[in-house]
Amino acid sequence: MTTRGTVYLDIDGVLNKGWSPKMHADRVLVRRLNRLRDARFVLASTWRHRFGLRATVEFLKGHGFRGSIDAALPGIGETQIERWQMCRKDAGSGRWVLLDDRAPRRSNVVRPRRGLSKADVLEVLRKLEGE
Repeated sequence: MTTRGTVYLDIDGVLNKGWSPKMHADRVLVRRLNRLRDARFVLASTWRHRFGLRATVEFLKGHGFRGSIDAALPGIGETQIERWQMCRKDAGSGRWVLLDDRAPRRSNVVRPRRGLSKADVLEVLRKLEGE
């Protein structure tokens, strides 16, 4: 299955089991995220302000992340994502998923319960494929 589209990535509650004042990610959860290898990632997390994009990417790479995160949303939420998608020529297929444990339930949102599960990854893949 070839995945195209954009994954807007929250960190706390997705790549770890909850909020932490320090950088923390579970390597098993990061490996699961790697199954979305053909997706474009955009940081949609408070980490963009707390630690910065560059430090976040370096941290995740050090924990085994093989994708790339080229940008960070200026804010958080579906309105910000929709604006980003409209303004970006490189937004891919136009399909996107917000991967966030605290976002309101919507058709483009996948909400891990206590970290990214295998079922969450499959749900992201289905949404990006338009199924």
